Amino acid sequence: MYVVAVSDVHSPRYFDLFERALSKVKWSEVSLMILAGDMILKGRIKEYDRVIKAIRRYYDGKIIGVFGNEEYEKLEPTLIEEYGGEILWLNDEDTYVKLDTGKVAIYGTRGILDIPTPWQRKHVPDITHKYLSRLDNLAKWLKKDSGGSLSLMVSHYAVTYKTMVGERERIWPMLGSKRVERLIAHSSLDVAIHGHVHKSKVLEASLGNTKVYNVALIARGELTKITLSTRKGLLEYL
Repeated sequence: MYVVAVSDVHSPRYFDLFERALSKVKWSEVSLMILAGDMILKGRIKEYDRVIKAIRRYYDGKIIGVFGNEEYEKLEPTLIEEYGGEILWLNDEDTYVKLDTGKVAIYGTRGILDIPTPWQRKHVPDITHKYLSRLDNLAKWLKKDSGGSLSLMVSHYAVTYKTMVGERERIWPMLGSKRVERLIAHSSLDVAIHGHVHKSKVLEASLGNTKVYNVALIARGELTKITLSTRKGLLEYL
């Protein structure tokens, strides 16, 4: 059994690619689906109707999601109200999911940028404080005892600069966070999943014992499949 993860469909922009990618997965072996943000384009909430309908043609199991920068913060209550029956949204919070291979501790967040974008600095009050607060929340979660469960983190923004290769280096601090990278590298986290980096040429990386996957659809051209085994066996990427 494996987890399927995807981000950056920006529906309707890459919806056709998303549909083709869905059709290529062996869904009878999927135990969990993760949506790592920017599934819709620029706040077009109703595109989630189309996204979910496409998924449900193949898969009727649990879906966990985080918000991306195009699921605008002001839309969070509406997204939770309208689609909370289909998607378990994790917004700087965690959950446990019981799968065939055992229990998995999952933490979800929009993520953290080392430098807020010019748009964020202009339009998002206290954005620097928000990132510091998210970083503190993440640090506390990473220190928690998972009770022997596998641990998995989902962030829309990149959790390492290693998977930013392919993007202009000068914008890396506005795509993700070195501070998050350092936290993860010194943790016992098993897997970190992120999106947001469209032009990535390095789609997987390691931070200490943690495997990192950029699951952006536009970077991969397909859904990302991660096989769950045991904690000792870690998670094997297919």
